[in-house]
Amino acid sequence: RRLAGPDAAEAVARCRQLFDLDALLGALVAEVNREVAKAPQQSLAAQFLRWVDETLALKHAVLDEVAFARADIDAPLAFCVLEVLYRGAPDAPAGERFRNVAIDDLFGNPVNEQLADWTPRNSSEASPSAAFGGSPPGDRCPA
Repeated sequence: RRLAGPDAAEAVARCRQLFDLDALLGALVAEVNREVAKAPQQSLAAQFLRWVDETLALKHAVLDEVAFARADIDAPLAFCVLEVLYRGAPDAPAGERFRNVAIDDLFGNPVNEQLADWTPRNSSEASPSAAFGGSPPGDRCPA
């Protein structure tokens, strides 16, 4: 069930106490951006690239622009990835970009069958970003 009103506010406050979103995003970015050739197939870096291959419409956009041998994402894009994993789609504002690619284009409309049933939340529902104190620091998914 979805939380609303005082229950949602209480859940948001509790999440803020328990989770450090900056630390989570920093750790996720560091692990995902590791060189895959030197990592075991079970590593987060290798699993992330498999997920990208299965999920993203524009797979190349997350690769290192020099050697294309590893992912090269930042915290704002990692936040969008978590939104896809936990909500089914990124909740980025229209026009938000990563490396001059619109987030909607990067993830597709919808990117897989899971997203076909996804509907945007209404403004009265608690959001994951609100639960963690808003958007990550800086622009969420800068160009």
